[in-house]
Amino acid sequence: VAHQSRTWLRESVALGLYHQAPAPDDLSAVFGSPSLGVEHALHTVAGLDMDLGHGLTVQPTLFYRRMWGLVLRNPDPSPPLARALVQDGVGRAYGAQVLLRFAPHPALFGWVAYTLGRSERRHDSESFYRLLDQDQTHLLTAVGNAAFHGFVLGLRFRLATGMPRTPVIGSYLDTTTGQYQPIFGQQNSIRLPVFYALDLRIEKR
Repeated sequence: VAHQSRTWLRESVALGLYHQAPAPDDLSAVFGSPSLGVEHALHTVAGLDMDLGHGLTVQPTLFYRRMWGLVLRNPDPSPPLARALVQDGVGRAYGAQVLLRFAPHPALFGWVAYTLGRSERRHDSESFYRLLDQDQTHLLTAVGNAAFHGFVLGLRFRLATGMPRTPVIGSYLDTTTGQYQPIFGQQNSIRLPVFYALDLRIEKR
């Protein structure tokens, strides 16, 4: 639903219920569970679109997503056959994004977007949420393009928080196999280093 209260301001609210079938690999009788059903998610988004003039627009957005019936690894250390995965997971993702667009000249345009968010999961039986493996708290993207004399010059910069990982805090000797096995710490309690990339593009028409 969108509403334009002023010529320079536009408000919008969106609500959606989504369903997703499990991945084919998750239905394996050996590595997954053939009885898995669909996953569910409720998405809510509210935002503004503000035209500040001179080719400059700002779009702040708030979002929240609630998920249930998620497929997660069976927490049982020795799960029965065809029960390596269970569907008692719940999750949530929430945050805010600000998008700044600028086009001061027909030959010059670009945008900058920053997202502050959180994505978490847990089993129904657990009392606390943990970070999703793909959680990235901070996301920053800046893109710019300039055209002149048949050339197009493009620049893109990306920066993202490193994804969560589970640390190995020790090991023990498995006397059955004679190999050392890892002892893991708290799940997803550390992160990979910050990711960043700078891309340059040049075209000639």
